[in-house]
Amino acid sequence: MMPDKLHYVSELRLSTFNGIGTMLVGRMKDPDMAPWVWQQCAFCIALFPVYFGRFYLVKPGKRGLEVAGRLSGAEFEAHYGPRVYWGARLRSYLLPVAVFGPICALIAALLIFLPPK
Repeated sequence: MMPDKLHYVSELRLSTFNGIGTMLVGRMKDPDMAPWVWQQCAFCIALFPVYFGRFYLVKPGKRGLEVAGRLSGAEFEAHYGPRVYWGARLRSYLLPVAVFGPICALIAALLIFLPPK
C-alpha cells in the first residue's frame, strides 16, 4: 500500500568521492509495491553511514535509479512501524561490516601474531 504522505520527486542527486559522500543504503522491500524498494539516503565516510536522511522509493532503470518519491524517517516509521524502520537502518551497516570486518580482523591478527623484526 502506498503511503499517504509520499512526496513525489523526479530525480535524486547523490555525490560520493572515495567512499565519502551521500549514497543510498539499506533496502526494504514492500511486496505491495514491487518492483520498487525503499532505500535510505545517508552521508557516509568510508562507506559507513554516519548520518541518515530521508527514505526514497527507487527501482533500477535504464540510466540509473528511477525515483518515485520520498518519506522522512518519521513518516516512514509511522507508516511501517518502528521494527521495520530500525531494521532498515541496521541493514545499512551490513555491507561495510561484511567488507571491512574481515580485513580489520586479518590485519589485527597479523599485527598480534607476527614477531617484530
